Amino acid sequence: MTFTDGAVNGINVAQIIRTNYAKFKGDEVPAEPEVKKTDFSSMSANVKLNKGVANISSVKAQSPLLRVDASGQANYVQETMNILAKTSIVGSLEGQGGKSIDDLKDLTLPLRAEGSWAQPKFSLDLAALQKQELERNKKKLEEKAKKEAERGIKKLLGDKASDEDAKNVTDSLLKKFF
Repeated sequence: MTFTDGAVNGINVAQIIRTNYAKFKGDEVPAEPEVKKTDFSSMSANVKLNKGVANISSVKAQSPLLRVDASGQANYVQETMNILAKTSIVGSLEGQGGKSIDDLKDLTLPLRAEGSWAQPKFSLDLAALQKQELERNKKKLEEKAKKEAERGIKKLLGDKASDEDAKNVTDSLLKKFF
């Protein structure tokens, strides 16, 4: 199935992200909007129906703000669900009526929707988010250490060292540390 220019009613993904991010940072939690919906530019889904259960192997949705890749199950007899949506921010939440959360760009935000259709529970997996942030910071530190080491080696060796020599020495030194 493929849809264009629509909305998923009952959930405001941007609001869930803003609320959880505010809680995480210890900031004031934004007010809940009256209308809970998430707009999308395009959405496609692969769904297999079997004995009252919709097995969702892939839902991909795009908007100017978000990219979503979701999977899970929905039981349409019992009206329950368990869906994990891996969400990435690609735009600005400021244009969506919220504060900027540029710190979360380039991270995958695991958002779980579970429970009954009448009262679904939405949660953000903060532990997975922290793990991604640690990995991202580790890579930044490794790059910074490499640049500083190259600069130091060039300074020590003077004009005699080529960029390639400095890079080779730096790489061999950094392999011992990382």
